[in-house]
Amino acid sequence: MTDILTIRSQPSNSVCCDCESKDLPTWASTNIGCFLCIQCSGVHRSLGTHISKIKSLTLDLWTESEVASMKGNLFVNQVYEANVPVTYPKPLSSPDVNDYRKEFIKAKYELKAFSCDKLSTSLPTPKFKNVCKEEKPEKKKGSNLRKTMKFNRVEGRPTTEFEGYLTIKLKCGRNLPSRDINGKSDPYVFFGVGPDENDSTNLYAGQVVKSEVQKKTLNPDWNQEMNVCVVNVDSDVLHLECWDWDKITYDDFMGNYHIRLKDHNLRHNQQSSFEVNLENTESGSISMDIRFHSLKN
Repeated sequence: MTDILTIRSQPSNSVCCDCESKDLPTWASTNIGCFLCIQCSGVHRSLGTHISKIKSLTLDLWTESEVASMKGNLFVNQVYEANVPVTYPKPLSSPDVNDYRKEFIKAKYELKAFSCDKLSTSLPTPKFKNVCKEEKPEKKKGSNLRKTMKFNRVEGRPTTEFEGYLTIKLKCGRNLPSRDINGKSDPYVFFGVGPDENDSTNLYAGQVVKSEVQKKTLNPDWNQEMNVCVVNVDSDVLHLECWDWDKITYDDFMGNYHIRLKDHNLRHNQQSSFEVNLENTESGSISMDIRFHSLKN
């Protein structure tokens, strides 16, 4: 019989599933099937055994069925970290980030907010800071809101001060392009705010939100509100991208649009209605209301 330490010796299991601590994991979640450091295992234990059952690799006895149930970190993260927002980086192994560690692990396993079957990742900005210096992701050709994004960060915090925020009420889409073999699509929308009209990868840190997915329709009705912050209402740009959600394969692009806020003379608590025709696609329009809220006195 394969023992638990042999499974732990696999490269993907030799670091913590949640914080990637380089110390060999000494704990595991038997029902989830992942290997954990002592700090992350403590957070798992606090979630309750109905979510995660923690066992020591060296101090506890393991049954054959428990060993066989260990799927491994690679498989677990393919499920539980399938759609992690860039605002939620993995926690550091340092004890200094235990508040953020708890927040991340709770979102990952209790709320299942990042999992492949979670259709909405419109999470708020994390309450606690992950005390680290994050590297800027490399900007790749053809990047967009859904893929690689550029962030202005210092130790996980925006380097800019926000003037206010937009409340976006995403109302509906009409005549969207078909991306599935059934002639329908499963559309959702990303919104992101940045300073550059021509570069949707240059976005303010954390200012990306995603709508819910509407299944099997070309005429979705969202009626969903989301908030994104603005640095300068006279120069910032609101970028929009529509995508088709796919459970098995990669999601399909359905069109985009950008709105220069200065063109619409937005002022505090003033609402404007938009019906925009999607660009770089064959058909489709998106309707929404946008209201600007000033944070200045």
